[in-house]
Amino acid sequence: MNITLLTIGLVATLLFSLAINIGLVWYSFSAIRQIRFYDDELKEMMSIIDNFCTHLRDVYKMDMFYGDETLRHLLRHAQGITEVFQDYSLYFDEYVFEEDDFDNDDSKAEKEKKNSQK
Repeated sequence: MNITLLTIGLVATLLFSLAINIGLVWYSFSAIRQIRFYDDELKEMMSIIDNFCTHLRDVYKMDMFYGDETLRHLLRHAQGITEVFQDYSLYFDEYVFEEDDFDNDDSKAEKEKKNSQK
């Protein structure tokens, strides 16, 4: 009888441990997916602000607007915002897994082939 209770206790502990481990794996993948989403959004915002900064710089260099103080201050402000986003982008690039880390070798080769064709 003692062996049966011990067996039941060990099986219950095993099932509990298995459930906890499955939950933690699911949570880890969900967190990585969310971080990747925020990283993509940050990169998109960085691209938009960089394009704005480039456009503003081109407008500032036009003969009609060259030397305009308002545009010069706006250009400085846009460059400051771009630098802040670049700092965040560098931080996320160090810690976020690339999508390739979770793909198999065949899909990696396909992605590299597509990138080389661009």
